[in-house]
Amino acid sequence: MPVGGPIEQWDHLDFIGASGILCTTGGVIASLFPALRKIWILAPIGIGVGMMAIAALGARSRYR
Repeated sequence: MPVGGPIEQWDHLDFIGASGILCTTGGVIASLFPALRKIWILAPIGIGVGMMAIAALGARSRYR
């Protein structure tokens, strides 16, 4: 997938980490609205934290 600009040198771990940040942020923002609190908001937060942990573990083992 050709990517240009500031994310030109990103690998899959960077994309997983950034997606985890967006997923976690979406869960936190959803908790601010009373109408969205009824849905299960901890799922996107947990998924995002898991994605960031996987990206960090992969980067740590790659660049050791």
